[in-house]
Amino acid sequence: MYTSCFARTTIAFLACAITTTAGAQSPLKKYPEPRVRFDGAVQVGPTNARTAVQADMRTWILAPGLKAERLALPGDAVVIIELHAGKLETLTGDKQEQRKPGSIWLVQPGESIAFTTEDDSVTLTTLTLRPR
Repeated sequence: MYTSCFARTTIAFLACAITTTAGAQSPLKKYPEPRVRFDGAVQVGPTNARTAVQADMRTWILAPGLKAERLALPGDAVVIIELHAGKLETLTGDKQEQRKPGSIWLVQPGESIAFTTEDDSVTLTTLTLRPR
């Protein structure tokens, strides 16, 4: 399976930069790696003007009480995030929001994002799209 530089950056973004509020245990020791649902090239647009896009879809499980640093995403990527379970506080750009299950939001190219989980686990799916 082709793994793009962006997919590795997304993994680093969500997995490596998340720290517990107590700073004690890495979430990777407590929870599994994200489940890769799709990673590959997609052709979009009308038949006579197709454009190649790299798409990466992953499901993440985040531990309770996690706080991520404010992170910048790669400048050419759009990330669509859906929260499936748990409560999550996000800071995207200058906008802070409480997210509930069923929330779907967009992180624009060049924006930064930070996550804080509450007292329960969080399950979310990310769909990352970038030009090929």
